[in-house]
Amino acid sequence: ALGYGARSALQKRQAAMRRFAAAARPLLGAIFVAVGLMLFFKWHYFIESWLLDIMPIWLQDLSITL
Repeated sequence: ALGYGARSALQKRQAAMRRFAAAARPLLGAIFVAVGLMLFFKWHYFIESWLLDIMPIWLQDLSITL
């Protein structure tokens, strides 16, 4: 029953989802290029260092224990 309901909901919103996907494609491309450039130029090390400086100690400890 859940599958049929989900199918009908997707069919009703199919046109809107296609418009959204077409609009989001260039944005996702730009994000992928930006992330690739950040990795290529090793900016992620600076971002990680900055985040570790501003992150509370309890959050760092939590991220290690999980």
